[in-house]
Amino acid sequence: MPLFGRKLVDFNRNEYTENTDETFVVPHTGEILHNQSYYDKLMKIYRLERWTCECTWRAGLTHEEAYLSEIDVRKTLNELVPEYFHPIIFDIVYHSNQLKIEILRFFTDVFCS
Repeated sequence: MPLFGRKLVDFNRNEYTENTDETFVVPHTGEILHNQSYYDKLMKIYRLERWTCECTWRAGLTHEEAYLSEIDVRKTLNELVPEYFHPIIFDIVYHSNQLKIEILRFFTDVFCS
């Protein structure tokens, strides 16, 4: 999920729940909304160039760019690293005190050489 700046965002959708027949779809995510004003506000926020790709930490993206970047990285990761290594890698990354770039170099040496 793309980050807004460096923060994970969860929009409060409860106050915008309406049972209408009209639906609005966010093109790049497929989110279905039933409130025009909420859709307009969400699209305005999604167009801001303040989003960050959670996987690469590339910043200054729109929500769509960050979302597509994450999908691309996750596909590439699944091609490079077998599924059974994922829990081990996530454990190492989560519990490590090293800089993320050093961990990345380690895994690059192990899997890409």
